[in-house]
Amino acid sequence: MNIKKIVKISFIIIVFLVLSIFLVNSIVLKKLKENELSRKNISKLVLMQENMNLLVKDIITSKNLKELKIIKKEFTLNEKKFEKIKKKLLIDDKDDTLDYLIQDIHKHPNILKHLLLLSKSEKKIEEKFDTIFNLQKRKIELKNLFKKEYPKESKI
Repeated sequence: MNIKKIVKISFIIIVFLVLSIFLVNSIVLKKLKENELSRKNISKLVLMQENMNLLVKDIITSKNLKELKIIKKEFTLNEKKFEKIKKKLLIDDKDDTLDYLIQDIHKHPNILKHLLLLSKSEKKIEEKFDTIFNLQKRKIELKNLFKKEYPKESKI
């Protein structure tokens, strides 16, 4: 082999290696961006669930119906946002060709298990919130009725 052919072959090999490194780097960067977005969405879900828990506490301490309705409205907004993010994260996520090379972070079995647990927990919070809301509403209504009727009764 003459030196020209060796240089050409070496150049072609170097170009191929550089292109393959670029391709692998692009794939890894794209998956990192996807996983970072998934991580942010998971963090949002956890934060929203914590907010929903706090709203449950707030509803227990509420003193009037107006405050109760405001809390319920805020809870409903959080619930809708939670469902929207969960849908985007778990349901709308379609497998792309890169998923066969590097798994999405939210599809990792351990993380997926915790996400499903988070989702179940959110459903329980919704149910308990509705129960507590109805009980607190009834309690406030009864207190208001008592305040209204007690002076009349004491006079009699």
